[in-house]
Amino acid sequence: MSQMAKNEESSRILQKRQIRQAELDQQVDRWLVYMFAEYMLGEAQAYYERVRQPLVIRQAGTYLQRMTAGRYTLQASFDGKQLYAVDESQHRIPEKQWSSGLGDQIYLAIRISLAAAFSKQLEPMPIILDDILVRFDEERQKEALRFLAEMGEKEQIFLFTCSQATKELALAVQREDTPKNTPIQLFEIEKGRIQSAVGE
Repeated sequence: MSQMAKNEESSRILQKRQIRQAELDQQVDRWLVYMFAEYMLGEAQAYYERVRQPLVIRQAGTYLQRMTAGRYTLQASFDGKQLYAVDESQHRIPEKQWSSGLGDQIYLAIRISLAAAFSKQLEPMPIILDDILVRFDEERQKEALRFLAEMGEKEQIFLFTCSQATKELALAVQREDTPKNTPIQLFEIEKGRIQSAVGE
């Protein structure tokens, strides 16, 4: 009886050991997948920071310059970890000193630049922007709308807004351009129907 009890206990211990070993093997496999993924993402990020990021930031600087009528452009530090807005007198302004309006303009310029960069690598995709102008003052909104209209000649851009003021500014920018050449098309969604927007 004693021998049988020992055999049963040994069998239970062996079974527990096998279960623990299987769990350990499974966790090691999972850990290896995570480590490989982390390594690949790190390599991709390093490649982007070394090769792609300078091009994206340079293009975003050009967009910011167009959006602000030449008042600002954008520069990155040598290591690419710090961004600066550069004013007309070539004074470099670090991120902590940006106004919320300037910060939003820079954010928009970088988003458009990234979208354009991806479009060049893959097939062109529409750029969808949802109420990105809400924190812009009126003049900045008009500048951004003019810039987006200009970009609309090459890229398909959808700007969604629930702001009546933004709609009115878009209509004003549309009227400023030659009607035949303007890429701005305004639509309203009312009760599930899409219709052409007209000024009031």
